[in-house]
Amino acid sequence: MYITTLSKPIVSGNIVILPMKKPEGGKIIINGIEAKPENVVKYDARVDIMDPTTKKRCFIIEHVLGPLRMLGITDAIVLGLDKTWNFLRPEHRFAYSLGLTPEVVVGREDGKQRPKLEEIINSARLKTDKQFYVSVAQEVYFKTVDIFGHKGEITITPLPPESGIVLNIELFKNSIEDIRLGENGLEDKHLAKKILDARTPFLIGIEKEEALFHAIGDVIADTVGLGRLTDAKIDVKLNFFYHSLTVGAIKRAKTIRRGAFQ
Repeated sequence: MYITTLSKPIVSGNIVILPMKKPEGGKIIINGIEAKPENVVKYDARVDIMDPTTKKRCFIIEHVLGPLRMLGITDAIVLGLDKTWNFLRPEHRFAYSLGLTPEVVVGREDGKQRPKLEEIINSARLKTDKQFYVSVAQEVYFKTVDIFGHKGEITITPLPPESGIVLNIELFKNSIEDIRLGENGLEDKHLAKKILDARTPFLIGIEKEEALFHAIGDVIADTVGLGRLTDAKIDVKLNFFYHSLTVGAIKRAKTIRRGAFQ
């Protein structure tokens, strides 16, 4: 996969997305904290990361990572823009209790992934001449049982370079197969728009079709964003607090990487 960043800053709701001056392949930094598995400190209903040195925390990073990777951006710097507290939001209350400021919450208030980002990112996409490849070293299988007794399971299978991501996903009664993520992000651009505009299941209910669309973005965030995978087959049956499943699998996975695949 070609390393891709931005040619100029763009604003999307409550974040600004900046070019990465020295892109490495899959490196996304949010509020100064690198989004990688070892920096994850919460992964259930949402995903938070924390700088191990400063202890600064960043909330709901999946709603940054998923949209960027599904639109073909591999490397970027992201800064939160919120300046006002909304204490109806639990992450705002938690951030306030830690002495942090509102911009550490990078997820949108309406629970959507990142509506209309595809319309503004196309003019700013900058593909480099460098390539990278990341896959799992061997098949990864992981399962969880949520607090309601629902079983979730995920299998991540390695694929050779230039295969891309192949995703089969089930969320309770809804499912989609053969979702493909390649050089320029999701191949199905109509599906990409639906995902970016979809609200979180925790606001609308887990069994609605819109919840499945949102969950696709979250799975991409956790496996392709945090895990930096470029080529793998992912089969996943999600349960309620599904980040425990997807991030849990990525934390356990051993990956192989080629920094400049030719």
